[in-house]
Parts: sequence; C-alpha cells; structure tokens
Amino acid sequence: MGKPSLEKLRELWGGSLLEAIEGMAGEGPRIRWLEQSDLPAEELLWWEQGFSRDAGWVIWIGVPAAEADLAGRRALAGAGVQEVSAEEARATWIELLNQAFSAMAQQVSELSGESISAANGKVAPGPPPDGETQVAELSLAGGEIIRLRMAVSGALEAAAEKWLAEPPPAENPALRPLGEREEHSYKTLDLLKDVELPVSVSFGRTQLPLQDVLKLTAGSVIELDRTIDEPVALIVNDTVVALGEVVVVEGNYGVRIQKIMSREDLLRTSGFR
Repeated sequence: MGKPSLEKLRELWGGSLLEAIEGMAGEGPRIRWLEQSDLPAEELLWWEQGFSRDAGWVIWIGVPAAEADLAGRRALAGAGVQEVSAEEARATWIELLNQAFSAMAQQVSELSGESISAANGKVAPGPPPDGETQVAELSLAGGEIIRLRMAVSGALEAAAEKWLAEPPPAENPALRPLGEREEHSYKTLDLLKDVELPVSVSFGRTQLPLQDVLKLTAGSVIELDRTIDEPVALIVNDTVVALGEVVVVEGNYGVRIQKIMSREDLLRTSGFR
C-alpha cells in the first residue's frame, strides 16, 4: 500500500475488529493484509461508516455476504449459541463492525487530540465511489477465512496524514485556560447555560464474552474494574467530567466531588459509558 496514513487507519481498524471478535467469541482471530486479490468489489456486502468529526470521513468495509454470515455464526458459536438464524448471523456481523468502529474512534480521538465517535453506520448499496480498496484475510480460530475489502475516503486519509505529521498543538483553543479565552466565548456560553444535560454516575465497567452474559441469572455477581476505595465517575452527556465519593443525603445517594477533570482528561475519556 505504501501510504503511512492508510497503513495507520487499517492498523487501527483491523486491530479493533480482532478485539471485537475475541471479546464476543472468546477466541483470537488473525488478520493479514494482501497486495492483490481476486475478490470483486461489486459482489460484496458493503458497510459504510462515518465519524462525528467530519461528514467526509468515511470508511467502507466489503465482505462476501456468505462470509459475513459465517463470521457472525462463528462468533455466536464461540459464545455458546449454536442455533443461529440467517438474520441473527448477519446482525452479529454488523454488531462486530459497530464495536470495531467504536473502538477505532476512541483511538482516533487520542491520535488527533479531538473528541471523535463513530456515527451511525449503514449498509451501502455498492462499493465506494473512489474505487481504490485494500484487501485482507481474516482467519478465525476454527480455520475459516473471511475475505475483506477496505476503502477510505480522501478526506479521512488527508486527516490521518495531518495527525501523523503534526501532533495536536498545545495552543488548541479548546485546551486553553479559561482566563485566556476571548471575551466573546463567554457570551456564547451564556446562551447555553439553560440547556439540560443527562448526568449519571458510574461505579465501574467491565467486558464480558457473550457466553458469560448468556449465563447471567438473578444473584449473579459481576466484578467491575474499580475497587471500593477508588472514586466513582460523574458523567455528563457521555463524558466523565469529575470524580467523587458516594454519600447519602436525606436517604438518597449522592456524590461528593473530589476532582474536576482537566481538558486532557476530558479528551481521553470522552465516549465513556
């Protein structure tokens, strides 16, 4: 392929897909990128994925429909689900894609220094308009091979080139101390003060293979990634804005704020759920 920007993007997506499959099926697949393939782009089932930062940032993933269903069945089989309909197999493949792109967006956020999430993806009617695609073979633990084609929009490729060449500047206006911002910024903020946002508290999180989720019953205990001594996370609009301790206020739970997150922390934790 040759272009560092494309190599980076396919590295991020490929690694995220492997993690998604392993997390669901409990087995480690492998991916190998090829220079050539006889896989016709016109005969594939295409998925089109955008990103929140820019409508022009798009990635397309194409795979033969039968192999997409096979990947879905293998993922569910690894999770202990043997009887799978065609609709369930296809839906599972799409869920794997969604998980992969969601994880990739978090890595792109770190790379670009901006808060970026995966937009709603959709089944595309055909191959991407630009035509140039990269080919890979996904090897599942059972020996099955899933053939893939990946295409990246020119806008996303150009953005990746910029990330690799120029790390996020420290003087980004979004990262400046409040005292250094222009006066008109406060006037803009005044318009937003009455906007209501969802606020929630997270005691922790974890990841479970689907086979373990299916075994959950009343009385099951799930171990989280936070000890009893660690603070809980205060989340506003899917972003961790503060850490604190749990208290009781007139018979209700509350949170006593111990730390307000810095701007670097906000970028690093955006998308937290």
